[in-house]
Amino acid sequence: MNQMKKLTDFIKDLIFTKFFSLLLSIIAFSTSLIILSKESESFIGLKIGDITLPLFGSFFGVILSLLITLTFIKFKPQLRVFVSYSIDDAYFVNKLVADLNKRRLIVVRATDILFIGDNIINKIEESINEVDSVIIIFSENSINSNFIPKEIEYANKQGKKIFPVVLDDTKIPINLSSIKYADFTNDYRQEFEYLVKSLHQNI
Repeated sequence: MNQMKKLTDFIKDLIFTKFFSLLLSIIAFSTSLIILSKESESFIGLKIGDITLPLFGSFFGVILSLLITLTFIKFKPQLRVFVSYSIDDAYFVNKLVADLNKRRLIVVRATDILFIGDNIINKIEESINEVDSVIIIFSENSINSNFIPKEIEYANKQGKKIFPVVLDDTKIPINLSSIKYADFTNDYRQEFEYLVKSLHQNI
């Protein structure tokens, strides 16, 4: 089921690109001019020399083109990512989330979805179910977290790809030791670009 969803999202992403929306907009505009200029003898037009431009056709084409473009842009699939981290690493995570948002990734954190009275585990699991992948932030602050191990376990159970992010020399759990991680101990920008590229491979 998860593989079929990925295939469907990939096809949608292929179709709903700006290139295709622009191409279809041009076709819609051109078609409206041709049809209205050929089939209608009494349209509102602008005469320039021996040529009469069908203004109604132009207006119709522009509106149709805009609707097609806006529809495709609106429904273009975006990657959804859940970030698991210690609240003590909030400064780094806030920057990371802001940068990911600029790349049109939808980022979900526990602080974004939890409200007083919510069942924490249930809400987090619901969020993980709805994303494409999970970023786990590892640092000396996350060692004693009660929730991060549970989030890792649930993400694995649901077949979600995990992207470990390391902030210091903290050892990542042995069950994730074979996974290549993002090392943010040095060059933030370079590692961020590598992370974004890797996330987009998980489609």
